[in-house]
Amino acid sequence: MDFVFAEVVQHFFQEGNMFTKHHSDSSNEDDFMDVIYEELTVESFRELIKNSDDEKIIKEILSLYEYQKFDNGEIPSTIKINQMVELMKMPRDFWQKRFKKLLEKEIYLKYKKKMKSLKPKSLSYNELQNMIDKGVSPTMGLKFDPLTGAPIYGEWLNSHFTRLRHLEYRCSFIPNLLAAFLYGQKILIDCDYEYTVGDAKRIIFDLQKAMALNRSASSPFNMVVTGLRDTMLRELLDRHKKECLSTLLPSLSFHEETFTELYKDQKLIYLTPHSDKDLCEFDNDAIYIIGGLSIRSTAPHSFKKASSLKIPNYRFPLSFLPFRAMRGAKSLEIRECVSILLHFKEFGDIKEAVSQGIDVHRIKTLEELEQEQRLRFKKLQSNERRYTKRVKP
Repeated sequence: MDFVFAEVVQHFFQEGNMFTKHHSDSSNEDDFMDVIYEELTVESFRELIKNSDDEKIIKEILSLYEYQKFDNGEIPSTIKINQMVELMKMPRDFWQKRFKKLLEKEIYLKYKKKMKSLKPKSLSYNELQNMIDKGVSPTMGLKFDPLTGAPIYGEWLNSHFTRLRHLEYRCSFIPNLLAAFLYGQKILIDCDYEYTVGDAKRIIFDLQKAMALNRSASSPFNMVVTGLRDTMLRELLDRHKKECLSTLLPSLSFHEETFTELYKDQKLIYLTPHSDKDLCEFDNDAIYIIGGLSIRSTAPHSFKKASSLKIPNYRFPLSFLPFRAMRGAKSLEIRECVSILLHFKEFGDIKEAVSQGIDVHRIKTLEELEQEQRLRFKKLQSNERRYTKRVKP
């Protein structure tokens, strides 16, 4: 990043000030002072203030921001909400360095925007028509390489090709998600448990991955998070919903009520690793429940809950897979459970779904299995030699 920033700054002084679009031949460093700063107050970040400590930290950050503005100018033109959240989590000694990084990023983005504007634009319909009227043949249609004779494809050469942008690609999932939200089969994530700070963060990260998998599926589920009664988990989730989960809506919904209060008359199936029954058939009429627990927790909390509520409980068949020697290896993450159910729903083969849904790093490779077999064989040979020495007269 520093190398790129050095090139950008060199171009900045050669071409002029990018912030004000003012061009001059001078390379005076005072050009940085032409930046138009946005007026920032504590009210600008009112939504982040939960108590007096938050307000105090924001005031200190803005005070340092104003001081740096007149001291050396190594600050961005504004501070966004998500950037302020990051600054509030950092120690005070890192604020000045973070200001400088944000400034570097701002200059780099403006440089990219300027370079993009200098690229030649594609010809519009009127310009093409004028060229054809003048007898000039524009470069369009299918072309062939003069050396190899192979066809040359590209948006700039063939009007039949179009660019599918990232935003259009993401929006293409919305009809499926809306249909799943209105009419699709439900998956419940039961979060009616007590969490530590680390477990709450891991659960939120796991939820993001699970929702992303569901969003890109051809036949997604209607995901519902229930039992959000833990204050810490709810606050962290509210913050992440604004920052990270907004693009995943409307594939999910959140409720403080438990699943027994919301769906007490529905057919429920609780998936827990401590059950003694394997899930062999997919039920399209049932609502599957996944316990919102970290894989670090080996206690049978979800199994005890399902048993006390007299809800049918099942586990995924995992005995045919060679797991690594990990603590809680057969306690799957939420995203793995969702991935398995998506494959199981689409193809109907539970073993194939389990093989596809579980992370590869949790399963032993063929090389590891062969090495274990060789070590086991050597151990048997050494035991046999010891036995023959003892028996030998």
